[in-house]
Amino acid sequence: MAVALSGPMIPQPVQADGANSISNVYRARNSYGRKIYNLKKDVESGNFAVLGDKSVSNWFDLFISGANRGNNIAVKELRAKETELASTFKAAVAAGDASKAKSAYSDFIKLADLQPEFKANELGQSDSAGAGFSPTWGTDRQYIYQR
Repeated sequence: MAVALSGPMIPQPVQADGANSISNVYRARNSYGRKIYNLKKDVESGNFAVLGDKSVSNWFDLFISGANRGNNIAVKELRAKETELASTFKAAVAAGDASKAKSAYSDFIKLADLQPEFKANELGQSDSAGAGFSPTWGTDRQYIYQR
């Protein structure tokens, strides 16, 4: 009744963040970052059959969009730099230029701060309750033992 007496309702714009959370950022970094990091041997050997696969291109795109969520200036700048390096890498792979691909790949790894395994001190969901994403899944530490 109070709403009816307060006058006409003015619709407000919807504010949605697309499930923007620390855990989702961590999940993208862990899932796609690990896949990108594990391309190291193929990049060093110039295995363009693997590197030219569409899924590899998608890993870069999904990593960049998932790990760089947010609208602050630092995130936007990082996203732009990572996008530029990924585009350089993809173009080098398409052209068969191994040295340019190696250079762009190593610059991307440094800029994105990718590690061979998850970083234990980063925030993320745990699988201890039987639900959610475990950052250790797929590693030698994937099982949680309860006593």
